[in-house]
Amino acid sequence: MISLFYASLILISLYFLVLFVITYLAGKKETFDDFSIGSRNIGLWQTVASLSSGFRDGAGVVVWGSFSILFGLYTMWLFVALAFALLLLSLTAKFIRKKSEEVGAVTLSDYLERVIGPKTSSVATVIILMTAFLYAASQLNIAGTIFSSLLNISPMTGILISMIVVAMYLIVGGYKTVIRTDMFQWLIILVIIIMPFLIRKGSITELPFFGTVPLDVPTILAVSLISFFAVYSYADVWQRIFSAKDAATAKRGLLFTIPVYFFISSGLVFLGMTIGTLVGKTNLNTPFLALFSLQTISPILLALLGVFILASMMSTFDTQVFVFAQTVSRNLVKRTSSGKKDVWITRLILLVTLAVLALIASTVENIIRFLFSAVTVISVLAPVLFFHAVKLFDRDKKTDVYISIILVVSTMVYGYMFFAGLFGNFLFLIVPTVVSLLGVSAIAVIKNIHYARPE
Repeated sequence: MISLFYASLILISLYFLVLFVITYLAGKKETFDDFSIGSRNIGLWQTVASLSSGFRDGAGVVVWGSFSILFGLYTMWLFVALAFALLLLSLTAKFIRKKSEEVGAVTLSDYLERVIGPKTSSVATVIILMTAFLYAASQLNIAGTIFSSLLNISPMTGILISMIVVAMYLIVGGYKTVIRTDMFQWLIILVIIIMPFLIRKGSITELPFFGTVPLDVPTILAVSLISFFAVYSYADVWQRIFSAKDAATAKRGLLFTIPVYFFISSGLVFLGMTIGTLVGKTNLNTPFLALFSLQTISPILLALLGVFILASMMSTFDTQVFVFAQTVSRNLVKRTSSGKKDVWITRLILLVTLAVLALIASTVENIIRFLFSAVTVISVLAPVLFFHAVKLFDRDKKTDVYISIILVVSTMVYGYMFFAGLFGNFLFLIVPTVVSLLGVSAIAVIKNIHYARPE
C-alpha cells in the first residue's frame, strides 16, 4: 500500500498545479480594478462559494472538528449564531452595496471613512489589520502542522511552503484569484462531507452525539456570541458585498450562503463525531489534529483529508492577507497617480506581510484559543456597522470623533485582556464588544435625542 508521504506528495502536487492554472488565467489582461476588487462584477455563485468557503477555512475545519469531538451536536449552536449574522446583514445588503459604489469604497476602511468619517476609519483600519494579521497567522500555523503530519517535515518548513504558494497566486492574480480559488476550494470542502462514511467504523449509534466531555454552557454561549459579532463585522464579508455585481446579488449571496453553510457545517460535525470515536480524549486542545497520528486509517484517506484542510485554509488565508495588504496600501500609504504603481505597492506589502506572518505563526501554541482571541477584536466594529446599516449614523464630525473614541477604548480593553491572558476564559471574549455596544448605543441615543429637539 502507498505510504502517507507519497500519497500526500501526489495530491498536494496536483492541488498546487490547479492553483497555478487558476492564477495564470486570473492574471491575464488584468486591470487595477480586477486586482483590487474584481471590477465589482462577482456573480451570485462566486459570492456564495467565496463566503461559505471563507467561513469553512482550515481553522474553521479544525475548530469545528475539535468542538464536535468534545461537544457533539451542541456545536451546531455556532451555525445558528453565524447564520443569524448573515441573515441580519442580508436585510441591509442592498443599501450597503449601493452605498459602497456611490462613495467609491473598495475596503471596509474606505467605506467607514466616507459614510462616517476619517477618525473612525483610522481606528477601524488598525482593528482590521490586527484581526487579519492574527487570523492569517493562525491559518499559516495550521498549514504548517498539516504539512508536518503529511510529509514528515518540520512545521516551519510547512509554513514556508504555504507562504510561497499563496504569495505566488496573490501577487499575480490579486482579488480575482482570491475569488476563483474560493470557488475551487469550496468544491473541495464539499467533499469533506463524505469523509465520515469512508473512515467510520461500527454503527452510527456509537457516535458521541452529546460529546466526549461535559457540556460547558457558558463556553458555548460565549463562543456563539463572539462568532455572531465577528461574522457581522468581518472586513472580507463586507468586501464580498462590495464586489457583488449588483445589490440583488449581494443580498441573495448572503441568504444562499446560509443553507450551503448548514450543509457543510453538519458534515463537519458528523466528521468530528466520527473522529471522536477514533481519537478519544487525545490532546484536548486540538483533538481533531490527533487524527493524523492514527495508524488505523488508510494513508490515502488521511492524505485526502489533509489536502482538503490545506485547501480550505488557503481559501481564507489568501483573503486575510489580501485584505491586510490592500488596507495598508489604500489607507496608510500615499496613493500615486498610477494604478499600476499602486498594484506593485500592494504586491510589495503582500510579500512583507507573508514573511512576518511566517515568523508569528511559528510561535502559536494553543491554536483554538489563539483563533478566538484573534477574531474578538474585529467584533468591536459590529455595533458601529449595524447602527450605520439601519441608518442611525451618517457622516458627521462629532459622531466621527465620539465613535472613534469608543473604538479606541474597546480596543484598549481588548489589548489589556489579550496580553494579560484573560481570554483563557472564553466568557471574557465578549467583554470588548459589550464595551463597544454600550458606548455606540449611548452615542445613537444622544444623537437622536438631539435631532428630535424642536428648534
